[in-house]
Amino acid sequence: MKSDSPAAGRYRNECIACGAARPIGEWSVTSSFFSERALLAKPEIISILKCSACGTQYFDLLVTEEQLSRLYDDYRGEEYFKQRHRFEPWYTRAINSGIGGDAEMNKRRAALKGALAEAGVGDDFGSVLDHGGDRGQMLRDLRAGRRAVYEISGVACDPGIEPIAEADMRTVSWDLILSCHVLEHLTFPGAFVTDLVSLGRPGTIYYIEVPDESMPGCRFNATAIQRRWLGSLIAHPHLFKLFDFLSTGIRVRLGVGLPLLFFPLREHLTFFTVSGLKSLLTRKGMSVLTAKVLDTGHIGAVAVKS
Repeated sequence: MKSDSPAAGRYRNECIACGAARPIGEWSVTSSFFSERALLAKPEIISILKCSACGTQYFDLLVTEEQLSRLYDDYRGEEYFKQRHRFEPWYTRAINSGIGGDAEMNKRRAALKGALAEAGVGDDFGSVLDHGGDRGQMLRDLRAGRRAVYEISGVACDPGIEPIAEADMRTVSWDLILSCHVLEHLTFPGAFVTDLVSLGRPGTIYYIEVPDESMPGCRFNATAIQRRWLGSLIAHPHLFKLFDFLSTGIRVRLGVGLPLLFFPLREHLTFFTVSGLKSLLTRKGMSVLTAKVLDTGHIGAVAVKS
């Protein structure tokens, strides 16, 4: 952006989730890790937009498929961890290995069954697809005649889970389709939901799960002073790392955004609210049966194809 105001940007005119007009913006940056791994570049100044209607926030940056592929190559593997830890010392091995671990997955599977029960659809299906479901961990406790996973990483599926190719997904009449922690990583989540809906039939049940991450704002951080300050920070890597640590710690501990601090783009491109996720699913042809913040701290929605 060339302007001194974060008002000019790719998604400036319409909320990426609910479609409301004119989200408001603050200045932000790409993190050192994301910049090096995905963009093959130095950190750059971008904006983060927030919808005043549904509260959804998203970075105003077009990230290509090639860049996303570099970011998620050998995701959370040894090289990934070392590269991220070099820029973010607080990103420890315990954090890296704990994501998707047994303790977390047990809680998420229980939350899935609870959400399905609350929506009145049970947990016994003929055919279930987890789109982007890693090894199929979310499907382990579901009763289903066929449990399949579409996953581009090539990781081996858990026992009892069938890997399925993209072309073959459209040959099956799915009773339940899951998409867990995928939407927040995508440049165009609406297009992905459209494709997801096309895989189902009228009456197909969908379970969508995303993080519940609040990015507290600060009006000062929409000013030209903040933009110039961020420009000076990214020109000095050690100072940038220090303020990245301070910004992250204060946001996590106190839940506030302060002048001169920032929330950088690390991985997630969009931060949904319950309202925003419901709006997106409804706009794409689903009837939402239930949507709320789960005990796991994630947002879970159960919907049916209209």
